[in-house]
Amino acid sequence: MKFVPARGKRAFASAAALAVLLGTTSCAAINEQATTKEYSPSDGVVADIGDAKLRNIAFIADDKDAEARVIGVVGNETSQQLSVTLKVDSGEVSAQVPANQATNLEDEELTVPSSGEPGSLIPVKVTVNGTTEDLNVPVLSSALEEYADLVPGERPTDIVDHLEHDHAPSNPPTN
Repeated sequence: MKFVPARGKRAFASAAALAVLLGTTSCAAINEQATTKEYSPSDGVVADIGDAKLRNIAFIADDKDAEARVIGVVGNETSQQLSVTLKVDSGEVSAQVPANQATNLEDEELTVPSSGEPGSLIPVKVTVNGTTEDLNVPVLSSALEEYADLVPGERPTDIVDHLEHDHAPSNPPTN
């Protein structure tokens, strides 16, 4: 039988406890916590540009060459009217945001001649009273029911056909 002094037992127990503690908490100690990151909990993008607060900014289109509708809200918490312009390769749209109010871009029915492929992010230059920033804004399709009424023109009927049919095999395999 081997004799270990009490001091050695305490040191060993302390080292073991420290190893267990580090093993269970070291990830949090060296990695950034995901819950501390700010993000847009919507389909569109969020940005503060100049005095404007842009929320859920996106384009709705069913084809990259089709007209695209701009959606989202621009808030203004100042006592001055804001002029907001969104510029893409195919054109630009502008809206005025009254002092201490918000403008719903869906209500303005703003469209650009074309945007990008649905599901992609497109570069947009946003200018607010002379302050310009570049954003990557998503292009969403009317396949999502909440955007069906927002797509410019008529919604293609075949865009959701694949979602409405049963695609189960006619002769399922047997065991």
